[in-house]
Amino acid sequence: MAQLRSRTLLLLVVVLCARMVWAQEVGTVASIEGQAEIGRGGTWQPAAIGAAIHTGDELRTGSPGRLRIVFQDDSVVTVSDDSHLVIDQQVFDPNRGVARSLIELLRGKVRSLVARHGVRHEL
Repeated sequence: MAQLRSRTLLLLVVVLCARMVWAQEVGTVASIEGQAEIGRGGTWQPAAIGAAIHTGDELRTGSPGRLRIVFQDDSVVTVSDDSHLVIDQQVFDPNRGVARSLIELLRGKVRSLVARHGVRHEL
């Protein structure tokens, strides 16, 4: 019985650690116009200026609605009216010369401004 509890506890710790790695903070909400929401873990919250954006977050805007996100590498993504996207991957490691973004646009439009840091950028 004690061995089963230990295994269950170990599994829980591994799942929580994996979730923390997956949900790494990668950016911040810089501005909002109209309606905008952040989806995380199956729940939606109204976006707020200064709110953290994590890997795996979903962002959606209403009509009217616009959302500007600044990522850790100083790149900017502006999400237009009636849009929905997922931040699948965001890697910035200037020590290794890597900046990589994978954003899945489910609906609508986005505009991006990619910063230069002497690293290779992939969008």
